[in-house]
Amino acid sequence: MRRARPLIAANRQSAEAHVEWSRLQRAGLRRLQESTGDLYRETKSFRVYVSDVIPGFLQTAGYATALLSSIADFRVTRTT
Repeated sequence: MRRARPLIAANRQSAEAHVEWSRLQRAGLRRLQESTGDLYRETKSFRVYVSDVIPGFLQTAGYATALLSSIADFRVTRTT
């Protein structure tokens, strides 16, 4: 049981994060992206690893548009 408790807690945190992300997406991806603008501009160091997507600060406008469109289509989410 002692080993199960951390796994149960991690599972709950993951489920809560998913619910929160889904809630934020309902308002549209543009609003969600813009809501992090100040934090993004103030960040001094980025540490990013994504094996299949170019990091945001290296993306061109066309790449970002295509990427967000494909995500929105996959999730059936509004983009505005």
